Amino acid sequence: RGGASDHESKHEDDAGMGLVSPGWRRPSVAGGQGTTPPLPKRSSLLKPELENRREMKLWILQTAKSLRAQKVLKVAPIPWDGTEEGEMHAIERMGPMFVAYRVDAWHTELKSNAQRLAMTSLLSFFEYGTASQLFVGFLILATSLLMALRTQPYLDHDLNNFQVYSYLIECVTLLFGICILSDTDVSSTAAGGFRSGPLAFLINFVCATVAFFPLVALFLKSPRWDSWRRAIRTAAAHAVSTLLYKLGLGPEPVP
Repeated sequence: RGGASDHESKHEDDAGMGLVSPGWRRPSVAGGQGTTPPLPKRSSLLKPELENRREMKLWILQTAKSLRAQKVLKVAPIPWDGTEEGEMHAIERMGPMFVAYRVDAWHTELKSNAQRLAMTSLLSFFEYGTASQLFVGFLILATSLLMALRTQPYLDHDLNNFQVYSYLIECVTLLFGICILSDTDVSSTAAGGFRSGPLAFLINFVCATVAFFPLVALFLKSPRWDSWRRAIRTAAAHAVSTLLYKLGLGPEPVP
C-alpha cells in the first residue's frame, strides 16, 4: 500500500509541476530550509469540460490563484479583458497599440515604430541614393521579417500573415532597387533594361497586391467560396505538376 501511495503521489506532483514557473525550486526538507508546499490534487489540474470561453478564463484564473496561494507561482495572476474601468482608461491614454497584440508581445509596437524611424528618417543620412543605402534598408526589413515570422505578435492570425507578406514584398522591392543602382554603376543600358523590362512590371504588380491582401484573406475564409477555393487549389496543383513534368522533375500529371 505504501508503494502504491508513493506512486500516486508522484503522479500528482508531476501533474502539478506542469503549471510551476521555471524558476521555482522545492525547498530542501533535509537541509532544514522548510517544507515542500502542497501542490493541487491531480483532479483539480485537469481541464474540465467547459462550454464557453468565459468559463475557460475563470477556470484558468482560479487555478492560477490556487497555485499562487500555495507559493508555487511567484507572480500573481492578473485578468485583462479591456472592459474594466482601469483597463479602458489605460487603453484611452495609451491608444490601441497593445490591443491587437498578444500579452507577451506588447513591445512589438515599439519595435515597429523604431523600424519606421530608421527607414524614413535615419536612413536618409546614410549615403543617400546609393546601393549601400538600400542594402542597409534591406537588412532592417529582413530582420523585421525574421522577427515577425518568429514571434507572430498579433492575436489575429490574418494580421500576422499580412505583416509577413508586406515585409516580404518590401524586401523584394529593395533588392530590385539594389540591382538597378548596382547596374547603373556598371552599364546604363543594363539598368535601363531593369527599369522597363518584365521584371519591373512584376515588381509593380506584387507591390499592388499588398493592398488586396486583406480582400484575398477574406475570400479564403468565407464559406461561400468553398467551391471556388477548391477549383483554384486544383488548378494550381495541376499547373505545378505540369510544370514539374515539363522540366523533367516529376511524373506526368493525371488529367
